[in-house]
Amino acid sequence: MAKSNLVQVSEKINYTGAEAIQSLRSELEKGIESMERGSVYTIEEAWKEIDAI
Repeated sequence: MAKSNLVQVSEKINYTGAEAIQSLRSELEKGIESMERGSVYTIEEAWKEIDAI
């Protein structure tokens, strides 16, 4: 599992709760659409995408 530095990240992000939930929902929808198309990612690619969020 990739390490995260939540303390550093949280200081740089100024999302409201609603914005954070909408952003997460948008990314999850992209993932669902990708699965429906049959796209396959390695675990490293998946963590890279997760870390980018």
